[in-house]
Amino acid sequence: MILYAESNFLLELARQQEESASVEQLLQLAEARRIDLAFPVFALCEPFSTLARYGSDRNRFVSDMQRELRELGRLQPHKGLAAHLQPLTSTLLTIQRDEMNALETTLERILSIARRIDLTSPVFADARIHERELGLSPQDAIVYASILADLSITPASDEKCFVSRNAKDFDDPAITARLKTMNCRYISRFEDALAYATHMADSDGQG
Repeated sequence: MILYAESNFLLELARQQEESASVEQLLQLAEARRIDLAFPVFALCEPFSTLARYGSDRNRFVSDMQRELRELGRLQPHKGLAAHLQPLTSTLLTIQRDEMNALETTLERILSIARRIDLTSPVFADARIHERELGLSPQDAIVYASILADLSITPASDEKCFVSRNAKDFDDPAITARLKTMNCRYISRFEDALAYATHMADSDGQG
């Protein structure tokens, strides 16, 4: 089976979010060639700007915190508290570096086994239509158009699914119905995608 994924697949693993264990197992299935993993090229780049934005927000928070700790350090009753909290600022500043390293490691693994869907002029033109007609963001419209383009050249008999935690935009009746016509289901949880992918991989193995 073919598993289509997007940027939150990488971010889930890089940031060790609540469904990261399921993402790791999905990636291992792909590395073992038990499923085919496919990514829009656009979605492989987007996580870097997302982490940079999180890092920028965190840096502002740390800057404000350091300023407050300096003020508390001048007050006799709170000197101990300020000294106790000071190491936390350094810890917070290392988070972006650790997450970025994890993202780069994850991307290296994905690039070694996943099929990449190029962003072409026709795909971008279709994305603009989806953006307008479905109310998708430009980023989501590009992901959706990329997947549709790949589905159009994939055998209809192949089992396929698109996993993304962005249910707010992709769990839309028009989108899920269009995907269904191309034998592709939309799944909004990595845990559920893992159960489906494992079942399909086991079925193929028995066949």
